[in-house]
Amino acid sequence: MPYTHSLDGALVWAIAAGFVYWMFRRADGWGGAAVVSAAVFSHWILDLVVHRPDLPLYDNSLKTGLGLWNFPVAALALELAFLFGGMYLYLRATEAITIGGRYGMVALGLVMACVQAVVFFGPPPSSDRAAAITALTLYVVFAAAAYWLEMKRVPK
Repeated sequence: MPYTHSLDGALVWAIAAGFVYWMFRRADGWGGAAVVSAAVFSHWILDLVVHRPDLPLYDNSLKTGLGLWNFPVAALALELAFLFGGMYLYLRATEAITIGGRYGMVALGLVMACVQAVVFFGPPPSSDRAAAITALTLYVVFAAAAYWLEMKRVPK
């Protein structure tokens, strides 16, 4: 975690993501790449709010974090506010072209909310390896589901 979740690591990830976006979507110009970079970097800002003081500013030193995770109900409420707030913005900017497009994203959001509640209040994973495998699997499944559901909506 010292490199992937450090402030300098977050800056590198953000710049790299913006550059990759720009490489594939040059027609969008640097504006789209800047939005992607800002979205990637926002992960570090949000981590700063929820993490206990374990986020390094550089390398593995000067660790920081405001510790909202110490208050799981408040942390879950914030997570759900961002999830459903983002979903609201997405649904407002697009329109369904199938029944899956009408209800699918909301269903996916509810499933994601349930998974997040289990993470906050359920039993801890049996090991670090089990936690990593479960997290990576869910990232792939949720991304694939979101991609599939996005095909069922079009911009307004």
